[in-house]
Amino acid sequence: MDLKLEPIIFLDVNTRTFSLIATKNMETIPYLQENRGGITLYDGRWINYDDYMNNNNNNKVCVVGIDLFKARGLKLGDKISLQYMECEIPEFLVTERDRKEWKNYHKSQIMEYKIVGVYDYSFSGKRIYVPISTVPKEFIEFYTETENENGKPYLYGENYSFVLKDPTEQSQFVEKYTDSVKEAV
Repeated sequence: MDLKLEPIIFLDVNTRTFSLIATKNMETIPYLQENRGGITLYDGRWINYDDYMNNNNNNKVCVVGIDLFKARGLKLGDKISLQYMECEIPEFLVTERDRKEWKNYHKSQIMEYKIVGVYDYSFSGKRIYVPISTVPKEFIEFYTETENENGKPYLYGENYSFVLKDPTEQSQFVEKYTDSVKEAV
């Protein structure tokens, strides 16, 4: 391959790269709550716990951003092809190692996901939400290399949410787990 084309090919791959956010239930993600003023549902529905649990039926569904949805002329129910690929930072190919080795990185089979929802947000075009149960096991990794001041892995708050069976148990939950969460962060 012509070495002069390498940067153009790398740029093309990054342009077609999306951040896949795996979840059990989008309805529990704090920045999706209406009172937070964050991401809003434009059309369709969020991925829910049933999507996560129904993976035995190959329930590969996704929620895409409005920018991708409109740019590609997609409709709810359309399928898009996704392929998982390793990288050093869980967003895009940006590191020096990525630039040199991306062609040799491990990739999954191409998988078809049905669009069940469309969200609207300022970076709507570069994130796609999928049920975590549909992600190949070798691509499920929690990035904990960043350490806090105590030398422990930093836990990103947006990766965690808690759903209580009974809202009246909130104060007991907070009392019981506050120290554990503070210690982890």
